[in-house]
Amino acid sequence: MSDGRTRAEVRLVGHWRQLRAAVILAVFLLLLQWPMRHAVQAGDPTWPLRLDLRSSGPACEVPARLSLMVDLALIYTYLVAAWRVHGYLGLLRPVRRTARRLGLAGAVLVTVAGVVDVAENAVLWQRFGSPAGGGVCPSLQVGLLSPALWVLWTGGVVLAVAAVAVARPNRPGLPGRPGLGRPNWLSRLGRQATKRSDPGAQAREESAEAVRRAGAAAGPDLTRHDRTRQIICCSGGGIRSAAFSLGALQVLNERGEYQRSSTVIGVSGGGYIAAAFHILRRSLTGAPGEKLPYAMGTPELARLRRHTHYMLPSLAVGARAIMSLLYGVVVNLVLIGIALRGIAWVLGWAIAETSVVSGLGTALARTNFGHLPAWYWLAALGPLGIVIALFLAEVMVDRFRVPPNWLRREGRALARILTLPGLLSPALLLGIPLVLAWANNFGHESSGRSGLAEGLAGTASGVAGVAAVSANSAVDSQFGFATLAALGAAFIALARSAWKGMQSLGSDTTGGLRDKVLTWLRTKLVPWAGSALLLMAVLVVLLRWTAGYAASEEWRSRWWVAALCVGALVLIRVFTDATRTSLHPYYRERLAIAYLVGRATSDREAESAYSKPLPYSEYARATDGGPRLVIVASANAADTDFIPPDRGCVPFVFDPDRSGLAGDVTLPTEGLEPTASYELRADHRRRDVTVPGAVAISGAAFSPLTGRNNATTRPMRLLFAVVNARLGVWLPNPYWGTTSPAAALARRCELIAGRRAETGPRGGLVARFVDACAYVASIADKPGAHQLFREAFGRTSLYDRRLYVTDGGHYDNLGLVEALRRRPGRLIVIDASNDLEDTFAAVGSAIASARMDLGVDVRIDLRPLQRKGGERIGRGWARGTATYPEGGTAEILIVKAVLAGNLPWDLETYAAEHPDFPRRSTGDQLYGEFDFEAYRALGETLTREMLDRVQHTNKVPVGDAAAGGGRGPERATVPVVGAFAPPREPAPEDAAPEPTAPAEPAPASATPAAPATPASPATPAAPAGAGTGDPSS
Repeated sequence: MSDGRTRAEVRLVGHWRQLRAAVILAVFLLLLQWPMRHAVQAGDPTWPLRLDLRSSGPACEVPARLSLMVDLALIYTYLVAAWRVHGYLGLLRPVRRTARRLGLAGAVLVTVAGVVDVAENAVLWQRFGSPAGGGVCPSLQVGLLSPALWVLWTGGVVLAVAAVAVARPNRPGLPGRPGLGRPNWLSRLGRQATKRSDPGAQAREESAEAVRRAGAAAGPDLTRHDRTRQIICCSGGGIRSAAFSLGALQVLNERGEYQRSSTVIGVSGGGYIAAAFHILRRSLTGAPGEKLPYAMGTPELARLRRHTHYMLPSLAVGARAIMSLLYGVVVNLVLIGIALRGIAWVLGWAIAETSVVSGLGTALARTNFGHLPAWYWLAALGPLGIVIALFLAEVMVDRFRVPPNWLRREGRALARILTLPGLLSPALLLGIPLVLAWANNFGHESSGRSGLAEGLAGTASGVAGVAAVSANSAVDSQFGFATLAALGAAFIALARSAWKGMQSLGSDTTGGLRDKVLTWLRTKLVPWAGSALLLMAVLVVLLRWTAGYAASEEWRSRWWVAALCVGALVLIRVFTDATRTSLHPYYRERLAIAYLVGRATSDREAESAYSKPLPYSEYARATDGGPRLVIVASANAADTDFIPPDRGCVPFVFDPDRSGLAGDVTLPTEGLEPTASYELRADHRRRDVTVPGAVAISGAAFSPLTGRNNATTRPMRLLFAVVNARLGVWLPNPYWGTTSPAAALARRCELIAGRRAETGPRGGLVARFVDACAYVASIADKPGAHQLFREAFGRTSLYDRRLYVTDGGHYDNLGLVEALRRRPGRLIVIDASNDLEDTFAAVGSAIASARMDLGVDVRIDLRPLQRKGGERIGRGWARGTATYPEGGTAEILIVKAVLAGNLPWDLETYAAEHPDFPRRSTGDQLYGEFDFEAYRALGETLTREMLDRVQHTNKVPVGDAAAGGGRGPERATVPVVGAFAPPREPAPEDAAPEPTAPAEPAPASATPAAPATPASPATPAAPAGAGTGDPSS
């Protein structure tokens, strides 16, 4: 556990970060208002001279109303900050009751101040709707509202600061404690105040800490259900893996191995078919003669063959897919446009107010940096200056003493936050005026230019003019549609090329120099060029809008544009969220329609209604004593506190009992939450954490964040976010618990509903009202534009309230690591990964991850599966062992999608016609009937041969001496666990293995169990030396 932190401490740090960000944003907005409010100083006609804010006259409307628009954002920000202080104090353990009361009182006062502030803004908006009279701007004071506002706001801030100051610290190195959140003198003040007010606080603190530590040390036990039993893993790989795993599961089901397994783990495409088997089994009746799930000739298998084009089965569905894609693109562009419009509005007003650029629209525009007011320079260079000052402060203090922790941590955190603004501020306030002047002069000197140069030149000269009328007409006639069209066409071409480059990753490069060069351009250069082109388009739009606002007073007075922007933000926040604008809902629906069906009769399948949610805690359980369903995904984060560099993710597990984060020992404890509670936390109607939802999340391969693959996809991150190539989902962070306003209201609703019989109809009305409030709170808690920004720029953290969860293959494409975490006695791994031929990279990555994260030593030799001089290998499976750090071993059987042995003739024919078989690109998800059957038949053939060989040899040296053998410890024998069908007549290649070191006799307890039928599953015996545990479910 990193730094000894638990979930409560991680949540505390996350709350502190959110509080700090809100306070910094509020301070920024206050500073942004300052020049605008001073431009309308009440009753002071000398303000332009006194403040060095040059203007032709007291143009009051624009700066006043701009400041009111900024004030709306400020009101929202300081309200959020005030209540975050209250929430932060509620997490401190222990904390003075007085501190919580002070925090609550401060939050209430600030809330009342916000209401008064809105009323004041409404009055001021009407007041500044008419021109100033007598050369003096109207007053910014509104009777008693203004002084009441400042009293309430100041009182609330003072109470909030006092609450944080007297809150007692618990441990050094955390927010609000010595060393991080505040100076030590504040911590000492808090300790002294607590001791004076509550002498027994120390004893209660120590007792609570002991209980919390004991619970953290125990943690959830994922091994109880699976220890010493058998687990089946279905690897990722889209429909390729689904088809191959289907064939393998058919054989395992036929032989009884599926029924006797305790868990089936699915990753990405393997999760498709794992969930399909699981859901279908729930509809079986157990009647005599009932066919096994997805057996040959069953209606569900015939239906699945009809849905191999599940992503785009028809023109109508394809149109819906395009609309889903464009819906997200439009929302993204609207959000970007609103942000650019706000920046251009404020920047254009500042340029016009200070006359930093003069002569726009004439043949010679000039910049005037020598006479800028002080506030302009502070805005341009202030953030960067603060970053430098913080660095120098730490260096100078270090000259005499070790810098205190609060200075090191909080100072560096503030420096990190201000680094990007420190670079953007000079670029916007100093760089854009230079570009506008250059583009204006360049446009007048060079007529008849076309393309991008014409667009850039027209940025200033096309929109700027001496008067508002000329600027308006210039904007309307020369907005630069040719430039934007050229940028858009190039952007689409680059996106298409980048997509092809992604599809070519992992494929052999067998072409000549030209193919290699094109592949390098597509995979290395094109993605960066796409991001650069996107930024160039943003810059062109920003320059044009800024020039328009700088040149035209009428532009700066277009308040209907502000109303449209605010209305659009409200509509986006109310009617959609970061998940609904992605492709996840479409992807989830298509998977549910294709794979999640039941069986109505022996000759007809029963399609599940997509509108019916399938909560994971209920539908992932086994109803017939068979295996439960576990889906593995990846939670993206980049915290070096917990995650190694370049990994970029931790495993995210969907289990019917507990779901959440299950990483290595360095992760904080308590990362798993009861699944039923987590479903309610994610959505009040339990629509997000469902079986189809988990399967779609685990298959979210195309996303801006891709875990261990971030090094490859990082150049395309911004590109994918803007064009809505987003399949991942933002889910609640389990470290933040399952508490939320919606969840609390839902629990309250259940309590009220439970007492409904006693309270009568009135209680029912109250319950419905509370349920409606819980639903509204759940909708308001959905991820928004802030999460979309983090997704686009990779700013995710385990401290955040929400985590971005994507494809399980971004961590381990086999599910092997999660299976070993559960300490089974035997694993059967179905591997249809598209790794390079003969490399078995997915297995190698899983072995290394198991050793690093779990301390499990996996020994398996895959060299017999490598081709010798291009010849076909003799088999498509391997066998090995896993040794647990606490003692005990497990047997591992891996069946790999390769061309091996004597295959059926239809597979030989298909392989001859399709050179990429069985490694078809994962980017191709549209399979025909022969494509799907080829991969299914290959999985069936190789798995059947594996089971026959293991049964026939009874004991096989690990590494298989007949195929080359292992060496050292890998030659130890592993007793067979489980029962198999009677062996077939051995083929010539099944002859006895070459002589090896004599195997030790198997212990009596390792005798193979009797063959079992599907109707009577049996629990396999534990391998020699395996750990013991409760095998019951």
